[in-house]
Order: sequence, then C-alpha cells, then structure tokens
Amino acid sequence: MEDAGRRAKALIAFNYGTSLDYALLSELPIRVLPPIKRPEIGDRLDVIEVVGFVNRARYRVRILYAQGRCTMLGQEIVDVSSRVD
Repeated sequence: MEDAGRRAKALIAFNYGTSLDYALLSELPIRVLPPIKRPEIGDRLDVIEVVGFVNRARYRVRILYAQGRCTMLGQEIVDVSSRVD
C-alpha cells in the first residue's frame, strides 16, 4: 500500500509537470478495488486507488498490479475536480 501511495504521488508530479512537493495525496485512505480481468491474457490485476491534488485540481489515480507479483503493469490518472477554467 505504501508503494501505491509513493507511485501515485510521483505519477501525478510527472504527468502534470510539477515537483513532488506540490503533488499532495489526499487524507482519504488508499482504497483496494475489486480485481479486473486483463483482456489479452485472462489473468487478473489488483487495483489500488489513491486521490491526489496539484494546486486546486483533484486527481484519481488507479494503479494496476499483477496479482501475486506486486509488479505495476499500468496506471490511470483522471482529473475529477469540478473546477472549470
């Protein structure tokens, strides 16, 4: 779980061109979502969800791990803030 939080913060900073100092993680707990099926192969992936912030924008980060191996296979970062510029 700590790995997911550390990776989420680094992914937000990398994707939005900011330093790690400005990428803040939410006080919300890291959520473990139900596993998903990997379409090409058929094995299952664990899904960890973290909420993060950069400036006033809120991002949902989902990190996909191979079950039983703790190998990160993908990520999804979505701006879920209601802010409109």
